[in-house]
Amino acid sequence: FWAIVIIFGFMFMALVGTMSQLVPRLMYVGISQNTAIMWLTIASLIGIPTSFLWGLIDQRMGTKKTVVIYSVLWTLMMILSAFGSGMESVPVAIASVIFLSCMHGGMGNLMPSLIIQVFGRYDFASANRLVVPFVVAIRTISMLLIPVMLAVAGANGNIGFRNVFIIFSILSFIAVTCSIGIKDKCIGKM
Repeated sequence: FWAIVIIFGFMFMALVGTMSQLVPRLMYVGISQNTAIMWLTIASLIGIPTSFLWGLIDQRMGTKKTVVIYSVLWTLMMILSAFGSGMESVPVAIASVIFLSCMHGGMGNLMPSLIIQVFGRYDFASANRLVVPFVVAIRTISMLLIPVMLAVAGANGNIGFRNVFIIFSILSFIAVTCSIGIKDKCIGKM
């Protein structure tokens, strides 16, 4: 239970923090507001087919393997985003947006899939009813973390965003560790 909460709580925290601040972050590296909004739109459009793709990968490889691969890629994306913000590099920032686009589509699919894998289809509703509020509580922390990190960085917003991505990278690494260690044997009723 707690491993699922940590895995998806930390990754959803990074997702919400990244998507909610995508336009300001891109503007800090030198992209105009209109272009940044265009990239947000592109990210959303790329997320639709990649959501389907992550579902196919889940079906082919199994949920645990898919979650491990997903969390490793998520951590790499957070590290890339930290470099992109720290270097004030437009190409690296755009690459991180494209990477994010390919990742955010899978998040909503993999959490219920892992809950079903661990708790079974008959206990899914009960387990999901407990997991989701904890994940949402953790996710909401990003709305507090980002303004604090930007305020600490002062006038240099890129350093603030870099520090946020470093924190998200560390939390994502913890999610990787949990995803590797989680037992995917069903403990509920199939």
